[in-house]
Amino acid sequence: MLGKMKQLEMVGGFTPIKGPDSSTGSLRNLLFVVGLALAIVGGATGYFVNRYADNLILEVDNEAEKESFDQEVDRLTAPQVVALYEAMQIEKGLGEWYEPNFIRYNTQGEILRKASYGLIGLAGLGMLVLIGSFFTKR
Repeated sequence: MLGKMKQLEMVGGFTPIKGPDSSTGSLRNLLFVVGLALAIVGGATGYFVNRYADNLILEVDNEAEKESFDQEVDRLTAPQVVALYEAMQIEKGLGEWYEPNFIRYNTQGEILRKASYGLIGLAGLGMLVLIGSFFTKR
């Protein structure tokens, strides 16, 4: 019966009622979902990456480390100092490049901390998109 009603002619004075524009509704829904996803995923990931970066970074007093090394060398005998010097020399250079673990971890921590700021910024962008979805016309 409903199919036959669509075939009927319109009686004068009535205009068909337009339903809501589906493209605006789908745009609003898309903005809402994308904004919510960015806010949740970006915020949570940024938070946990920042916490991990804080665990990597170690505060080291370089002056105290140097003084400790100097005291250890002062306790060595002359033959031990020569042996240490020879162990440090490779082909009469300064020796192999050695980077202490704390330097590597501090560098990684700083990179991760900056990445976490970017992720938190992405979460802020997601919040703006989410709020903007409410102001999109229906």
